[in-house]
Amino acid sequence: RTLDKWTANAWHGRSGGGMSDPGGYKSVAGVWLLAGAVGMESAVRDFFEAMPWLPPVAFLYAQHVEPHEVQALTNKLQKASRHLSCEVALGRNWFNPGQMLVVPPGCRLDFGAQGEVVSLREPWGGRSAPHIDQLMMDLAGLMPPISGVIAFSGASTDGLQGARALHDMGIRVWAQDPVSAREPAMPRWVDKLRLASRVGSPAELAEEFLDLHPGSQPAVEGGAVAANDPQLETSSA
Repeated sequence: RTLDKWTANAWHGRSGGGMSDPGGYKSVAGVWLLAGAVGMESAVRDFFEAMPWLPPVAFLYAQHVEPHEVQALTNKLQKASRHLSCEVALGRNWFNPGQMLVVPPGCRLDFGAQGEVVSLREPWGGRSAPHIDQLMMDLAGLMPPISGVIAFSGASTDGLQGARALHDMGIRVWAQDPVSAREPAMPRWVDKLRLASRVGSPAELAEEFLDLHPGSQPAVEGGAVAANDPQLETSSA
């Protein structure tokens, strides 16, 4: 399998690296994976908008989307908080505090020991992309391990095997309350299989998330600003 045209062109344009700081990983208090599909975008925006400040944590965002949609998705996610920096993880990047790297659906990622994130000239396996199970298995090998994963809205069961593997390693697995999800299947299965230690609405999960970092200095102080633009969901299977 070869890369799709959009990813190949974007990958070539970013081969020199992204905007993240190679030294920023030293000040990262943890790495969290946010995963889902249909309905995830608005749920994650609600999650960040509910936090008046951001702890020095790095995020990976994995949603089933088409490759040509990922840049527009990233731009909309950027509006969730003035303190959050978002970019597509193409080229060479590093986990930085207060930054969210959006997983490209057109190519796999490789993770280094010093917080390095490198896009590969290799497409994802599976029917949907990015392949969340595969991503979670790749993250399971990181040392130090990631801090946690949150399963948001999505109609797919992609991610269940990976969530079980992370759960068995003692890594936190949380899930959006299915009642609050546009597509409840993904978080419902994570909860039904007793993998989730926390289940709640995006705002409730945000409160729990801040409670994990009571002594940390926020990356930037102040209130999160919600966008005034109408919410446009990125559709995907």
